Amino acid sequence: MKIVNVMASSVDGYIGWRKLESDEQRMGVGLTSDVDHDFLKMQMSECDAIIVGASSIRANGNCLTYCGRGGRKPAWLVLARSELPEGLSFWCQDEIPRMIFSPKRLPVFSPHVSNIISEPEQLALKITDYCREHGYDRVLLFGGGLVNRIFYQAGLVDRLKVSIAPLLIGRVGAPRLMAEGLDHPIKMNLQSSHSSENFVFLEYTVEKS
Repeated sequence: MKIVNVMASSVDGYIGWRKLESDEQRMGVGLTSDVDHDFLKMQMSECDAIIVGASSIRANGNCLTYCGRGGRKPAWLVLARSELPEGLSFWCQDEIPRMIFSPKRLPVFSPHVSNIISEPEQLALKITDYCREHGYDRVLLFGGGLVNRIFYQAGLVDRLKVSIAPLLIGRVGAPRLMAEGLDHPIKMNLQSSHSSENFVFLEYTVEKS
């Protein structure tokens, strides 16, 4: 099984202008574009599951509906510390397998969504074990910064694919690609790079300690 971190970032390492920013709003700011969106769809078309933080679901209201490997909808594995609002369309996307991983029991507003409980420091390992048990060989990690940090901290990320937008943000409180708190630097090796319409696409393998 491989976990691939797929992110769009500004040149100075921000993934949004403000918190709880939808994909449409991020495109309006200039953090994403049509070419970046096509890149994201291509990554999703090859995956079995997607790991994402609850803030992304709150911002967009739902899971992306693109098909994954074999034409199946990828499973969405959501890390949450507090409940997701009942009115989100996320709860109605029954064609998509959805699991919420949390350190405590949370309200679930659909019989088709599971809530799996784990100690906070074990959440990343719990999700990884779940993926292995269900035969998810290629898993995408969509972040944000806190979710990225716990997976990198645990040594579970194999690759980073990041699209760099021609943009500087430098805004206090704006979300970053990596939240503070790593115990050690994460070293990577560049595998490929290319540019398209002012966006630069970089792929790294992550060195494992």
